[in-house]
Formats: sequence, structure tokens, C-alpha cells
Amino acid sequence: MKAIFLSDAHIRDHEDPNLPPLLAFLDSLCGEVERLYVVGDLFDTWFAFPRAVFDEYVPILGALERLHRSGVRIIYVTGNHDFEMGRFFTHILQAEVHESEFTLEADGRRAYVAHGDMVNPYDRKYRRLRRILRCRFTRWLGRSLPPSWVWRIARRMSHDFTGEEIARKMPLKEIFDDFARAKLAAGYDTVILGHLHVPSLASREGRVYANLGEWMNQRSFLRWENGQLSLWRWDAQTGKAERMQNAE
Repeated sequence: MKAIFLSDAHIRDHEDPNLPPLLAFLDSLCGEVERLYVVGDLFDTWFAFPRAVFDEYVPILGALERLHRSGVRIIYVTGNHDFEMGRFFTHILQAEVHESEFTLEADGRRAYVAHGDMVNPYDRKYRRLRRILRCRFTRWLGRSLPPSWVWRIARRMSHDFTGEEIARKMPLKEIFDDFARAKLAAGYDTVILGHLHVPSLASREGRVYANLGEWMNQRSFLRWENGQLSLWRWDAQTGKAERMQNAE
């Protein structure tokens, strides 16, 4: 398998300065990889409607459609900012959508893949908010409101989606490391997470834990090629990818 794993771009709108590099990166994947795994929070605000999408995201949706038309299979793992993916992803992009986590088996590896927003058991405020936002009634209500209303509400609530207050108080990297070790001990040989915004890759005796980092500053992503995993970053100035050093 030749695949790219990407998370936490948090694109805010069509004027986001991180959008042009992301579009260039996605276009560079056309015909070059078999799969693109988006592991949550590609958008800073996303909510799907039956026959409409936020016009702020037309450029990035177009890039994803070009990827799909080039033969790249898109797999989307929902995050804490984008969990109601809807018809555009399932019907237009024919994407495989997973609710927060899934198991990937390829190239002799058994990988646990998740956005990571549920890794921290101490973030009780976020967990309560998550249950409310993802319940059937809230989703129905959101689809019933005008998209412009949902956009404004979601943008105002964006801070609450992140768990930033907890992130300042808790040793999050240690929590993520412990979580990954538990998954590896449970029978997985690979763990791939996002959400932490700190790119890292640790490999020992064929067992790998990778955190995808983020796109806003690092523009980091994971390359999976025939079972070999490596962290890379996109250089917006050169328009090329370069392998990251000291990521372990």
C-alpha cells in the first residue's frame, strides 16, 4: 500500500493562509498514491447538510474531488471539529468514513488509527460536549437550521472543541504515549494518532507509534509505503516534500 496520512489542518475558510499549500500538496498526490487517510480536523468547522456545503470550503472540496477522480481512495476518520461528514464525502467522493477510530490491516501490519480526541480521560468537559454534539437530536437540529446559522455557531464554539484548557494543565504527550503503548500491548503493531499537534514517530522491533502533528506550522504528514512508515513535511516555498528529522 502506498498511502498518505494527514490530520489537523484546521482550515478556517477560503482566505486561510494554510489553504494554498494544502491545495498544492493534495494536487501533488494525484496519481502518486493509492490512498489518502484524513485523520480528523481537516476543517476547523464542518457540518454536512443534505444538498449543501459551506462555500468557504469549495477550494478544498474541489482538490479532494480531483484526487478521487485520479483514482485515489479517500478514507476519512472524523475529528472533534468535523464529525458530520455527509453526502458529499460518502456519495460524491465515495469516501470511507469512520467515526473517530478504526483498525487498518495492510502490508502485514495491524494498525489502530484514530483522531485522538478521546485519548485524554481527564478532559471531562470536552467529553460531555462531544456526547451532546454527536447525539441524534443535535445532528437533526443542525441539519434543520440554515447553514449560515450553523457556521456562526460552530465558529464561536471552536475553542471548546479543542480541549485547550486541559492541554495546558495535563502532560498530554505522556498521556498519548501511554495510550499508544496500551494499544501496542493489546495486539496492534502500529498506532497512528492526530489531535496532539506534535509530530513524532517511534519505532522499536517493528512496532510503530506515529503522531501526525499538524498542518498550520509543521505541515507534517505520514507516508506509508509497503509497510514502512516515515514522517514528512511539505515545504510551501519549494512545493516539495522533505523527510522530517529528529521526529522520534
